[in-house]
Amino acid sequence: MPQTDQPLNQDIIRDFRENNGHIRGTSPLSEPFKGVQLLLLHTRGAHSGLERVNPVAYLADENRLLIIASDAGGPKHPAWFRNVLVHPEEVSVELGTETFAVRAKVLEGEERETFFQRMSALFPVFLDYQQKAYPRLIPVVELIRQTGELL
Repeated sequence: MPQTDQPLNQDIIRDFRENNGHIRGTSPLSEPFKGVQLLLLHTRGAHSGLERVNPVAYLADENRLLIIASDAGGPKHPAWFRNVLVHPEEVSVELGTETFAVRAKVLEGEERETFFQRMSALFPVFLDYQQKAYPRLIPVVELIRQTGELL
């Protein structure tokens, strides 16, 4: 069974799964995320080797999903980002009611900046997180379904 250590994540995951991939805000912890477009990111722990699951906001762009490793503007990248780097072949996504394997790639340079700005237009809090995280540059990660099918 995938693990998450944070009560907030546990509530969001429960809400997501009970509502076919939508956040309805059914608990005090998940209520602020009501209506937010989230996916559940499954990774293999970099140190523990255990399967982990994290709710993450995303942007769909043609045949890929884009996510941001903000850690709410913390000084370090979130643990799931390290998991993706260490075990890139063991990443999958729950999107709506479907689960599928993805290939993860960290975007760089102009491409990273373009999609960071697009994500920030949808979720303005990412701009605040980037200021708070400075000098850490918040990564943007591209997820492509391994079968090559459109999302």
